[in-house]
Amino acid sequence: MEAMSPEEKRVMFKVWKTCNKMLKARKYNVLQSDLDLTFEQFEETYGNVYPSRDHIILLASKEDDDKDLILVRFPADEKVQSNTIKDLTARMKEQSVRRAILVIKNEITHHARKCMQLLEPELIFDLFHQTDLMVNIMEHALVPLHIVLNDEEKSELLQRYNVKESQLPRMQKADAISKYLGLECGQVVKIVRPSETAGRYITYRFVT
Repeated sequence: MEAMSPEEKRVMFKVWKTCNKMLKARKYNVLQSDLDLTFEQFEETYGNVYPSRDHIILLASKEDDDKDLILVRFPADEKVQSNTIKDLTARMKEQSVRRAILVIKNEITHHARKCMQLLEPELIFDLFHQTDLMVNIMEHALVPLHIVLNDEEKSELLQRYNVKESQLPRMQKADAISKYLGLECGQVVKIVRPSETAGRYITYRFVT
């Protein structure tokens, strides 16, 4: 297994940082020291220690439920095969993990995708290409604040405006921000935009 090249280390650093911020946005426990890690610290901690990106793993628990775990893997294969998914699945079951983020370098086979689909909803897989995580989309100046409502907040919203969830404006589950936040169909997101007249403008989106 080939060690990471200097260029790949820099790519992995950017992707790794975005993944940590993504976990934090999804309300998983993330160390502040990991969020603040510099490239030099990353290289010393990971790049010069682990022989391949295959060995770099993130495992985090939900802030409100330490038994709700998520696993992040970075396969080194240029084209991810079904065996990689089977290995990932075995690890998830062994560690009682229900959700995983898989960050691929280039491609994934149709069979590998099918393997993931067949395991849902028992296991959930969030698939990202590494180029999608080189930059954190949530930090873009044009992306407003997104706040995911819990079940109680969602019910209060629907009662307040006397509407059904299907009457709210929609947001696709496949949307880049939905993927980043790990949203599921049926969830509602509060979107806060700056407004010159009102200070801020609030809208809601129903994930479909």
